[in-house]
Amino acid sequence: MEWIVAVGAFLVVSVLVIGVPLYLATCRWSSRQERRAAEARRRAASAHPAVPSAPAPPRAPSGRRRRAVSR
Repeated sequence: MEWIVAVGAFLVVSVLVIGVPLYLATCRWSSRQERRAAEARRRAASAHPAVPSAPAPPRAPSGRRRRAVSR
């Protein structure tokens, strides 16, 4: 019976020691990434050119085309 309590205590301590910091680190990094992305969007929006540039010419569809392989 004692080993069941020991295994349960080990699992609880493992979750607290490993799981909680890992969860907090992932939340922190994702929010930091979102803040940086928002800042980059703000900088890009505020750095518009004084003279509007000409529209870009239409581009050919970009995609890989498969070639038939004859055997």
